[in-house]
Amino acid sequence: MKVNILYIFWVIALVAFILIFRNLQTQSAGQLFGIADTEGLMLKLDYRARVKKCYVIVGQQVITGDTLMIFEDATIAKRKLTENTASNQIKVEQLAKNNSLNREIRLFEQTQQAQITEIEGEIKILQNEIEVQNTLKKAISDKETSNNSLKHQEIKGLQDDIEQIKLQTKAQLNLFRTEKINNINISGSRTQEMLNALRFIDDESNKLVLLAPYDGFIEGVYASENEVMTDFKDLIKINPKEPNKITGFIHESINIAYNLGDTLQLISTTRPNVTARAQLVGVSHKLVELPFRLRKYAEIKAWGREIYINLPPENGFLIGEKVMIQMH
Repeated sequence: MKVNILYIFWVIALVAFILIFRNLQTQSAGQLFGIADTEGLMLKLDYRARVKKCYVIVGQQVITGDTLMIFEDATIAKRKLTENTASNQIKVEQLAKNNSLNREIRLFEQTQQAQITEIEGEIKILQNEIEVQNTLKKAISDKETSNNSLKHQEIKGLQDDIEQIKLQTKAQLNLFRTEKINNINISGSRTQEMLNALRFIDDESNKLVLLAPYDGFIEGVYASENEVMTDFKDLIKINPKEPNKITGFIHESINIAYNLGDTLQLISTTRPNVTARAQLVGVSHKLVELPFRLRKYAEIKAWGREIYINLPPENGFLIGEKVMIQMH
């Protein structure tokens, strides 16, 4: 009888131990937990530059748009000087071409006008001769009268020459005008190219100022003043003031159906009034040991899969705060 009672006691003790152990090792499917954390942003430059001034130190609070660092790049100043020189040279060349063309136009107009004046003088002489001959009309023979007709024909020919010169002058002036417009267009196109290049250089110059992308605090400063930084080298790491992600865990004993992009309900374990809704962005397929704070019993080791949740801005959680995750 004593043996039977002892046997029953050991069986009951074994069953109780198994139930307690399973209770320690399992976790409710509706009570997942995670830690609110920040994912800092490493700020870098995509070109080589010298740190001219650093305005922040580790731990300093900054707001969006604060100047963190100023850089100096000698190549940018050199390129800007080259483009400005080229732009000024284009303007000088255009002015020289225009002045030369204007002188050529004036000389051409003077030459054409001189020819017209000379012909008009010849016409005037012929007209005077005709007038004199007309006063002596009665004393002039038919042969001489015929000569007046020839003079009128000569005057008509000279007047036609004047009209021809005027047409030639107009046509040549149009060619000069077209050449001037072409010169202006060509120099204008080249000047615009220079302006675009200068605008591009100015944009690069603006990149020589490193600004805070959001409100936060400086986690690390990896460059000092007067140090020459290679491209894509770490400069400053900035963290947001509030957590922007949650790393949670699904216990290995829990089988939950989920889809990336699912909306989750988040509740602070110490401040139940602080809640937020966020999206599930990733789930690991590797089992890892749960952190002490997220175990059901801290003394008992447990394993699970990590899940990753992006928090909305101004979520109200504290960095490092324990959060309960409810998956719908």
